[in-house]
Amino acid sequence: MNNSVLVLAPHGRDAAVAVELMHRHGIAAKSCDTLQALAHCLEQGAGAALVAEEALAADELATVTDWLSRQPPWSDFPFVVLANGHKGVRSARAFETLDQMRPHRLIEIEHFFQTYKALEDKAVDVVGWRDRDRALDVLRTDRVAWQRETGSNAE
Repeated sequence: MNNSVLVLAPHGRDAAVAVELMHRHGIAAKSCDTLQALAHCLEQGAGAALVAEEALAADELATVTDWLSRQPPWSDFPFVVLANGHKGVRSARAFETLDQMRPHRLIEIEHFFQTYKALEDKAVDVVGWRDRDRALDVLRTDRVAWQRETGSNAE
């Protein structure tokens, strides 16, 4: 298996700059011009994929989602989608597209959360994911602590 990072950023020089930066730091990287080229390279083997969100709007998205769907359930292939930074709400098509990239969507959520907190000048470190039951336990514990601290009985 090839350990190269595949980079797909179809506009401007983003892909070339990313590949150059990785090469400078001793990381093997290759630029792909289209989703079809990315899918071909994925079939040949890669260590990770770094894809600009706008690239996912292309019609040949199925070539990549097909490759992802054939990965074993335990696969931890790093497929990083770089959010485009638009201030507005994503279109339904964009959400649908990102949803097809599962389970790699968790990386996008982590990035959003870290960026959101950074804009508030707060540091955050995402150390992993837990299930729904664990989240509810944390919420209950925090509510009890808040009620104790404030003397409130509010639900």
